[in-house]
Amino acid sequence: MEFFGLDTVNARWFVSMLERLRQLSSEEVDRMLRDPAAQDRLRYHPINWAAKNIPIRKDQLESLPAHYRDDPEYELHQFQVSTGQGRVVGFFDEHWIFNVVLLDPLHNLQPSRNFEYKVDPCSPLSCEITALREGMLQGLSHCQQAACAAASHFRQLATAQQVHLEAFDILMVKISDPALLGTAKELVKNGDAASLADIFETGILATMAQG
Repeated sequence: MEFFGLDTVNARWFVSMLERLRQLSSEEVDRMLRDPAAQDRLRYHPINWAAKNIPIRKDQLESLPAHYRDDPEYELHQFQVSTGQGRVVGFFDEHWIFNVVLLDPLHNLQPSRNFEYKVDPCSPLSCEITALREGMLQGLSHCQQAACAAASHFRQLATAQQVHLEAFDILMVKISDPALLGTAKELVKNGDAASLADIFETGILATMAQG
């Protein structure tokens, strides 16, 4: 997601983030939530979605299942990685496991008055695993053997991650026409659709109505 990518960080940032996660994993949740001083040290607080110049809306977090996103019980919070190293954003689920939703190395989700509410540009990194998977599927589409065991095996390998994601109501779809994706994003930007997921769901309902 734009403004929450990792293209601007180096290996030292990841070390700091992992060290913070290691530290917090040894803490008792109840004790931290009852200790205002500890929360202040961590800069732990709920996300203010009405904050000035905030670059996204909560309903744009399409990777977050709706039953978490729309339920105020699972309010998103943030804590700092370390001083000047940005924030980690997530929520405690029904099992009191903290689910990371966004990595915010530039502190863009809650723009600061000290920096004139500036939102700094950053973008997601490319994913070699995703590129490999898409390349495999594209190559397999040219296989002419109807019962090719090798093709079936590689197709299962390439789609295993998608099956896992669908268990959490997450669907990754490759759009064949980039212009359509651009149009969909414009619909969301202009307020004609709540999210890309909303457009997808509307399409399903329209297809069912035609049938």
